[in-house]
Amino acid sequence: GGGGLAGGAGGGGSASDAGVFYVDPVNGLDTNSGLSPTFAWKTLGKASQTALQPGAQVLVKGGEVISITSANRIVPTASGTPGLPIVWSRYGGDGGRPILEGGDAGNGQAIFLNSQSWHTVTGFEIRNILNTYAVYLSNTSNVTLDDVHIHDVVEGIHPTPTTTTNAFTLRNSTIKNVRLTPDG
Repeated sequence: GGGGLAGGAGGGGSASDAGVFYVDPVNGLDTNSGLSPTFAWKTLGKASQTALQPGAQVLVKGGEVISITSANRIVPTASGTPGLPIVWSRYGGDGGRPILEGGDAGNGQAIFLNSQSWHTVTGFEIRNILNTYAVYLSNTSNVTLDDVHIHDVVEGIHPTPTTTTNAFTLRNSTIKNVRLTPDG
């Protein structure tokens, strides 16, 4: 005989088993579960501080502006693995890109990867970071930026000397209006 529980809960180790988490910077609450748009988190900081498993997805509501602060940016505390990167993308909203917005206060990088690898960031806009880098990579590898548009920043992507040769892949993306020095 057999079969019994085949295909039941706990099934086969797919990426979806790692979880899909939602961030709504307008209506979310960091005390929510983050497991559906209705119970979305408010900040990228909450998602970043969560022990995300390889293959997890963090989806940010489309078209919303997120003011970058030290507690509200992509600073992962976990790594993905080959074939199961941690994916940062978007869902719903007005269908537009989530916008990571800097400002004059030197609020930090929009994406800061230090000793975390195997991350894919897709479908974001990063703008107006006037005092630091848009994306900072240190001691990391296998980071993919896909369909990410970075503009009006001091520096687009900053790989440190400890970053490996396969640190990042940039595809279907733009980096423009880079100043290289604050207000320069």
